[in-house]
Amino acid sequence: QGLDNPISLQLPQFQMASMCAQRGKMGADSIPFTSLDQLLKAAEAVDLGNMSLAQAILARLNQRLSPQGQPLQRAAFYFKEALAKHVMGTGTPIPTHNDTSPVDVLNKIIAFKSFCEFSPLPQFAHFTSNQAILEAVEKEDSIHLIDFDLNFGGQWASFLQEIALRPGGPPKLRITTVASQSMELQLTQDMLYEFAKDLNISLEIRVISDRWLECLTAQMFQINEGEAIVVNFTFTLNNLLAQFSSNLNLTNFLQLVKSLSPKVLTVVDMESPCQGSSFFQQFLDSLQFYAFLFDSLESTSLSKENVLRIENFVFAPRIDNIMAARTRQNEKHPQWQSLLSGAGFSPLCISLVAETQAECLVQNRSYKVVKNEGTILLCWHGRALVSASAWSC
Repeated sequence: QGLDNPISLQLPQFQMASMCAQRGKMGADSIPFTSLDQLLKAAEAVDLGNMSLAQAILARLNQRLSPQGQPLQRAAFYFKEALAKHVMGTGTPIPTHNDTSPVDVLNKIIAFKSFCEFSPLPQFAHFTSNQAILEAVEKEDSIHLIDFDLNFGGQWASFLQEIALRPGGPPKLRITTVASQSMELQLTQDMLYEFAKDLNISLEIRVISDRWLECLTAQMFQINEGEAIVVNFTFTLNNLLAQFSSNLNLTNFLQLVKSLSPKVLTVVDMESPCQGSSFFQQFLDSLQFYAFLFDSLESTSLSKENVLRIENFVFAPRIDNIMAARTRQNEKHPQWQSLLSGAGFSPLCISLVAETQAECLVQNRSYKVVKNEGTILLCWHGRALVSASAWSC
């Protein structure tokens, strides 16, 4: 990749000044040298606890960065917006959707639908995770899915289609999610109920209306005797882990999950290495990751308008949550793989069926499916974007 490609920059390999110096040209509408330099200086100021300096720098950047242009420029804009919110104390560490307008919900639905239809990332996530679940509950008559982020239910619509084909009839299905009541959640529930009805599947959806994960208890999940428990983290585990105020509370949460005795725990997440390092390094890592991610969206048949909509309504909230968590974190959490192992979970081998299925989804040569010690990765230009793994107690 040449210097005119913004994604050629391996951000974490450089200190701030040398990184900017070696960035190279990015096209006529690329991010100005001084803007990227200033954004990184704002992140450095946050790292050093100098919030007044960070605020002054970010204020100067308001007219200099735009959600248009090259992938790095667009990523930098959203990181600037998120950093400004949380430095100035207007951010929230846990996302809430109760005040989302109907127009925003509609735009998010359109964005998420486009993302699922045209990008291999959600397809890889859903198919790989569902395959591991199907293999684990192959002979079960009653399944209880515990999902910590239903999103718009796309993964479970696909799962419903699969179990509807089971010889002898589909099993009973319960879904429990931890979420705030919202228009988005209600639409998702209605869609899944209607879909299950069309497939003659018995479905029950429960919502634990408590987003503060540190307050959860096993009794809240109302586990029934004889049902197979499945715990699913799709595009949510890294974000969840960052919300805990201490490693002790985080350990207690994972022990709670283990106490539910799931037949399988599936994890699919963005491979953004945000834990266990300084805020400044986390900022660099995350900025690089989203620049790669935004670049990958341009390789699809999505229109420019839809790419920008996906970035604004699907990924900007995730960036906002990253900055919210990082700016308030007092302790550094270990990587989630170490945390799961420490809690008593063991990684399962990804089946050949799941691996073959993942490779079939990838049509662009710049994508590559890589298997690494029980984890399957979807990479873009050699950079891991999504990882999928399955775990047992």
